[in-house]
Amino acid sequence: MNNQVPILDPRNEQRNREMEFEEAIRSLKETLLRSPPQDHVRLIPLSDLGQCFHDLFKLREKAQDLEEALRYFKEALDLPLSDDERAGALTNLGHCLLTGFEQQGDPEFLKAAIKLNEDALHRSLPNDPNRSVILNNLANALDTSYLHTGNIEQLNEAIRLQREALESCKPEDRSGMLDDLGIVLFNYFGAQREGNVLEEAIQCHREASDLSSQLVDDKARALSCLGTCLIAKYEHLGDAQWLQEAALHLKEALECRPPGHTDRPSTLNSLANCLHCQYRETQALSDLEEAIRYLRESLSLLPSENPN
Repeated sequence: MNNQVPILDPRNEQRNREMEFEEAIRSLKETLLRSPPQDHVRLIPLSDLGQCFHDLFKLREKAQDLEEALRYFKEALDLPLSDDERAGALTNLGHCLLTGFEQQGDPEFLKAAIKLNEDALHRSLPNDPNRSVILNNLANALDTSYLHTGNIEQLNEAIRLQREALESCKPEDRSGMLDDLGIVLFNYFGAQREGNVLEEAIQCHREASDLSSQLVDDKARALSCLGTCLIAKYEHLGDAQWLQEAALHLKEALECRPPGHTDRPSTLNSLANCLHCQYRETQALSDLEEAIRYLRESLSLLPSENPN
């Protein structure tokens, strides 16, 4: 993970990031041109090209970037690879397809993402340094499938896989995997309403926010998830103190997601929901006015065709 700093002009920041990706892509393509066809040395530049186009797609949501990412990840699988290398290539492609499903909604992408990650896990040895990433990617795919099918067995399996991934992950990956475990636990709480599960989700997000103090996007994700869990705790127990804490975390997350950030609308919406709940408890007009302001900003940032 790269250290990130708060951005002053998000439009300039996005363009700068696009230019960085485009320069990296040019360099990697030159490396490929110097590599013999079907040679094993092509694995790293092909994988890096796939990752660059994947991240570029998430940044600007151009379908062509996703198509390029998929093309390079698939080409990597055509190389002569060891089992561990093939497992890595399979999970890279599966992760990319899951991103495609989340953006475009094609159910075939989701089915393929699950199958590819299952194949990757089958090939991965217990001492594979990337095994935790494969476990995490498969768990995320199963959790996403649960949200669309309601299959509780998939959610239970996602929780088991996330726990295993967390036990074996690299220290620099722990924050993100704690958040991912917290998310699947929160989804389980939503289905089963077990308070101890919600408490565990809250603890995951608290620890993740502490570990990600120097990473702005990771910190914002952890704080936003923590705020959402605390709102759910208020709704579950009826204690308004959790709303006050939730509002603090969500406001801090919002500061990390300035205008132009793709996750700002969802954070604004969560904060507005929190303040509306707080208004119902306190009848303080200032809470209601602030909630309306955040909702109006959220609406102004979403295109009219967005279903949210």
